[in-house]
Amino acid sequence: MRVIVVGCGQVGSSLAYRLYKMGHQVVVIDINEKAFDYLSDDFKGRTINGDILTRQVLRRAEVREADALFALTGSDPLNALLAYIARSRYSVMNVAARNNDPRHLALQESLGVPVIATPIWMTDSLPDLLSTKAAQTARSNLAQLDRHGNRSTTMKVLIIGGESTGEQLAALLLNQKINVCLVENRPNVLAQLHQELPTDVIYEGNPMDLQPLENAGIWNVNVVVACTSSDADNVALCYLAKTCYQVPRTIGRINNPRHAWLFSEELHVDVALNESSILAHLIEEEMTLGDMMTLLKLRRGKYALVEIVIPPGAKAVGVAIKDIPFPEECVIATIFRKGETIVPRGVTIFEVGDEVLAITDSDGREGLEELFGEPESADSEGE
Repeated sequence: MRVIVVGCGQVGSSLAYRLYKMGHQVVVIDINEKAFDYLSDDFKGRTINGDILTRQVLRRAEVREADALFALTGSDPLNALLAYIARSRYSVMNVAARNNDPRHLALQESLGVPVIATPIWMTDSLPDLLSTKAAQTARSNLAQLDRHGNRSTTMKVLIIGGESTGEQLAALLLNQKINVCLVENRPNVLAQLHQELPTDVIYEGNPMDLQPLENAGIWNVNVVVACTSSDADNVALCYLAKTCYQVPRTIGRINNPRHAWLFSEELHVDVALNESSILAHLIEEEMTLGDMMTLLKLRRGKYALVEIVIPPGAKAVGVAIKDIPFPEECVIATIFRKGETIVPRGVTIFEVGDEVLAITDSDGREGLEELFGEPESADSEGE
């Protein structure tokens, strides 16, 4: 059999060596090259040093040809996510995820993969496992919902992760009178949060333990925003929010652009926030669309609210809206003229200096630039 072992600590290296001695073809993956020192000198299987969440490493491990994958890293969400992806996306028949902390067990089991526990804590932590049974979670669910089994009609957003992105998002939503709760467990981050946000919106605790999420009222929120510093945690939390807590909308922050492929609807991530991709796209637009400015992205970035000031000589100057061949996917929303707001009508005529707001797609932006942009000079026409 072809077996992939992810994580080459004491448990992973021992399992890899045992499988190798049984005659299996074994590939061991770890992001830390020194971890391979745990392997016995006579281990002759393959070792791959790299980030398992990137497609390149998975391809090098030939995951599509694997018969089994065991995720044995020190991160419980990562282990469960890897096992889920291997089985659902790459059709690996035999998968298992290591559990390091019993408080994370419910999160791992939500992904529906076999979980193997580390024996060292089993005896001491058995009572904790019993206290997090699904029945208790179900009771919590019934307690949070109203008597009709519906969520509150008041918008409520749960933010998981309190670094700059989570903190600024919480402050912005609070200014818009939206109910916000934020879960964070790191003391240094909490100290900053308590200086910037009202104390009653902050819930202390590790979100992977699930109890802090329930304390924050995850059963009754409209949106979960997972913006921790771990991509594996963010994907796992979005999946959990949708499948176990029936949260209508999930948003996941991408820290490493190479992990963007994981943030998919298959894993119940409705919106993926890839800050580097957004920045690169905006720079590209600003470079190619002249004086047109993107104000707001709509519907996963397919449409945008754009602003452009009409210069002298533009094709649209002196022409009524009804007589202009606008791109098909384009709507003129508003015109600002000399401090006044003009509601666009068919007979409205564009003037130099008009500030035009329009909703359009990427193709429509190019058409608008042609209509409202600077005219080509005579020199450029001669060329």
